[in-house]
Amino acid sequence: TAPSRFFEMYDEAFGDMAFPPPGYLEDDLDDIPPEGHRLSAIWGHRWENAGRDRPDNWRRIVWGYAACTSFADWSMGRVIEALDRSPYADNTIVIVTSDNGYHLGEKNHFEKATVWENSAATPTSIRLPDRRHAGRVCRQPIVTVDLFPTLVEMCRLEPPRHALDGKSLTSLLEDPDATWERPAITSYGERVFSARTARYRYIRYPDGKEELYDHGEDAYEHRNLAGQPGFDDLKKRLLTWYPKTWAPSLGGRNG
Repeated sequence: TAPSRFFEMYDEAFGDMAFPPPGYLEDDLDDIPPEGHRLSAIWGHRWENAGRDRPDNWRRIVWGYAACTSFADWSMGRVIEALDRSPYADNTIVIVTSDNGYHLGEKNHFEKATVWENSAATPTSIRLPDRRHAGRVCRQPIVTVDLFPTLVEMCRLEPPRHALDGKSLTSLLEDPDATWERPAITSYGERVFSARTARYRYIRYPDGKEELYDHGEDAYEHRNLAGQPGFDDLKKRLLTWYPKTWAPSLGGRNG
C-alpha cells in the first residue's frame, strides 16, 4: 500500500523500467532439483494467474513493488531527518532492515518461501553516530540474529548469561572489508538448507539434491554449478554449517 503519488513516479507501461525484471529467465528452472520446483510452485497457480500467462498483472505487481519501495524510502527519510534535528542525532545507532526478500517473477515465483537469493536476502543498512564509513557497502553476509550482540557490545550493555546464536558485527563496522568467515544460514522447513558466503550460495534439500551459484559471475542464480567439477571442497566446507538438529515443521505452506 502506498499513496498514489508514489505510483505516479513510475510509468505503468514500464517505459522507464526494465520488464520483465532483469533476473527473469524463461528456462531458469531447467537445472533445478524437484524440491526447488516444489518451492517455486508453493503459492499454487499464482505464477500462471499473475505472471507468465498474465503479463499485464505481472507488470502491475512490479509497478506496485516499485511504488511501495519508494514510499518506504521516503518514510525512512522523514525519520532520519527528524532524528538529525533532535538532540539525539550524535548518540543514536540507526539500523534499517526488513522482513526477508521478494521474488518478482524470478524462478517463476512471486514473494518469498524459497531459499534462493531473492527470497533469502534481507536489506540491512547501519548508520553509526559519527557517520563512519558513510555510503560504504560491506559485502560480507550477516544474519538478523547478529544485530542484538552488536548492539549489546556497542552500547556497552550487560550481555545475557546464555549463549547467543548471533555474532557481533563490530569488526565489520570498524572495517567493512574485514575478514568474516561465517556464512549466512537460511532455511525453509526441515532440512531445506542454504549457506551464503560473500561469493557463493549453496542449497541442499532433504533428499540430498543441491544447488550452487557463483554470485561473482551469476548475480541472478541462473546457472546451477552443484554438479560441476571443482566445487566439492567448497560444498563440503559449507556443509559443516548444516544444523545437527531440526525443529519439526509447524505446517503452513511448507507443511
